[in-house]
Amino acid sequence: LEFRRVLFRSGVTGPCSALLRDYTKTGQSTHILYGGAPIERLCVIQPKRLTSEEIPLIVYAGNGRYYQGIDDLLASLSTIKEEQWKLLLILSSDEQGIDILLKKYGIKERCILRSKLPQDDVFSLVKGSDIAIVPRPDVPVTRYAFPSKLVEYLGTGTAVISTDVSDAKIFVKTGETGWLVPPSDPQKLAEAIRDALQHPEKRQKYGNRGREFVKENMGWNKIIAKLQIGRAHV
Repeated sequence: LEFRRVLFRSGVTGPCSALLRDYTKTGQSTHILYGGAPIERLCVIQPKRLTSEEIPLIVYAGNGRYYQGIDDLLASLSTIKEEQWKLLLILSSDEQGIDILLKKYGIKERCILRSKLPQDDVFSLVKGSDIAIVPRPDVPVTRYAFPSKLVEYLGTGTAVISTDVSDAKIFVKTGETGWLVPPSDPQKLAEAIRDALQHPEKRQKYGNRGREFVKENMGWNKIIAKLQIGRAHV
């Protein structure tokens, strides 16, 4: 907290570039203060898999509210039923609304539901999956927030598909650390999912690169070091 107070005195601090861009005055000193990821925990947590290795497992973790984009995710999956996959939904709330959407898109039988799990159990299930998806739309609640879930997904080493919202492009680069797609575009999301399903070597490569990026740049020790540098320049 002291580091945060120091940075606020030396300028304006925010969790993402869009917030600073849209809500600061020209010429103001600004600092992006990203959150970190629990790298040590992610490294030691054992993966837990809920399907056989032959069936690719797609995972989403979070609530079912509109700003998470889960409707777009389910819509995209409904267009690639010819592919082999299972969807793991780890929900913190809104289970009833999700059940309605699953029936709407005709994919309920291909979904595994888990709810209100401890964080380490969520990490274990994400780590044991093949593809983790962050399908958020571009709305204020996502545009002006740090994508902590995205960084945690990357830290597990699971291949990630994300929409291009907030600063997601800093962490996910198509062809390097995952797949980045336009927000609110189920067709583009479906294309990325299909590509990931059909190319396990890409999933392995991007997952490894994503984990190394987070390990090298987003561990809490790295975040604290950046704060100390900022404090030294006040």
